[in-house]
Amino acid sequence: MRLQKNRLREMNKRELEDFSQDSSRSPKEVHRALAILMLNESLAIELLERLTGYSRQHAYKLEKKYLKNGLQGIEVSKKDPKKLLTKNQIKFVVKMLYESTPQDYGYKTEFGIQLF
Repeated sequence: MRLQKNRLREMNKRELEDFSQDSSRSPKEVHRALAILMLNESLAIELLERLTGYSRQHAYKLEKKYLKNGLQGIEVSKKDPKKLLTKNQIKFVVKMLYESTPQDYGYKTEFGIQLF
């Protein structure tokens, strides 16, 4: 199989290098940028896999996403964590903590937390 060398423009290389050195980026995003850069430099696939954890096929997919969508193509999507309680449940718990005592729930103690 013939490797396509230097598919990235110099501007893209600088953008990816800056992206990979940005301390606010997650390790996953940095590895994605490095995989694309290493692929473009035609480094050994074994080295790419060892340093980034991505296979050759995945690195090509990342490169394709980057060329199509820019940096957004390799950024990790930030999802809001699922809330454990609804707003009404939170209100209930807060109300219970401030307005009731353990005795209201059948406990024979004066305090909610026993200190040792």
